Amino acid sequence: MESKIISFTRKELYDQVWSTPMTKLAKQYGLSDSGLATICKKHNIPRPLGGYWSKLRAGHNVKKIPLPSSGNTDSIELENSPGARPEKKIAKDFIEKNKIESISVKNTLKGAHPLIKQTSDYFKTLSKKADEMLILPKEKYLDITASPGSLRRALLIMDSVLKVLESKNYPVVIEDSKTRVRIFDVSITILLKEEYKTVPKKPKDHDLKWNYEFGYTSKYSPHSYDRVPSGILCLSIDEWVGATGLHQKNWRDTKSVVLEDRLPKFISGLIQIAAKKSEKTRQSKEEEKSREERKRILQQKVEEYNFEKEHVSGLIEDSGNWNKAHALRKYIAEVEKNLKSGETISFIEGEAEDWIEWAHNQADRLDPLKDSPSSILDDFEELEKACQRQSWW
Repeated sequence: MESKIISFTRKELYDQVWSTPMTKLAKQYGLSDSGLATICKKHNIPRPLGGYWSKLRAGHNVKKIPLPSSGNTDSIELENSPGARPEKKIAKDFIEKNKIESISVKNTLKGAHPLIKQTSDYFKTLSKKADEMLILPKEKYLDITASPGSLRRALLIMDSVLKVLESKNYPVVIEDSKTRVRIFDVSITILLKEEYKTVPKKPKDHDLKWNYEFGYTSKYSPHSYDRVPSGILCLSIDEWVGATGLHQKNWRDTKSVVLEDRLPKFISGLIQIAAKKSEKTRQSKEEEKSREERKRILQQKVEEYNFEKEHVSGLIEDSGNWNKAHALRKYIAEVEKNLKSGETISFIEGEAEDWIEWAHNQADRLDPLKDSPSSILDDFEELEKACQRQSWW
């Protein structure tokens, strides 16, 4: 089905979100749950909280969060492509555009990809037993595990895969001990392994010179079987991009189809998973950006709050000090009045004029509308530090 653009108002999408569970509604528009949730968040559309639908089905009275007003545009556009995941469409478009209907696998390693040659050369240095797997150090070589009998075929298959990928500008590298393909803006881990099979253990030749322990062993016991190479090769994608079963990650030999004939589907699956991982990475970056923006806004509000709180406190303090300064000046005027009438003020030592000047200075120090005269009280912090250095105060 072809996709088409449909438009909603915020109210229309809000009504749908509160009448249909998000998982069902998202599928109707070919979106993921998180994709639809992101759209709702962007347009400030509230969504039902956890347990809403189960409580509603049980007949409980559930609260519906009202749609808040928003300064954003009221028009919302969605690309409606029900039943098709966007990453699947990307893979389909890629295959159709590049026409990978089949991938030929050569029967010679001559002219092999440099990583194949490097891996093959190391394999040659290993001692080989027909019933043992050859395992490489992953930090230097391609992630290929195979028995001597399947090794050449495994190298030829991987060689074809690498060449196809790099012909489409998808480079293959070995990093962090993994074989990775760079597709879009993400790295996808791939590997090729020969699978094991279980076979009954061969009976041992008994040496009657030695003592033996006898006991019952079931034929179903794991000790009755050996794990040996099966000859079945499997190409795998080692990435987690969602619930198990949504994306195929393994392509192996079957009774009817050999792995060589399944390489186009492997490439298609690789593109799908890369597209999904790219989408999840983009969403993660957008969510991180959104969190950082919310954090910035919150921090700005906290700073504005603290700034306002500090200034209000300063205003109240200044107002209080202004009142104290006026009360002090009234008190000083009353003292002057008493002195002029010839009364003796007991707390004034020395010249009365000196005391009156000192008292007016203290009033001016309190008054926020006056320049503060200098005082030894201004040196409090310096004196405190000096006393702490002398360990007395």
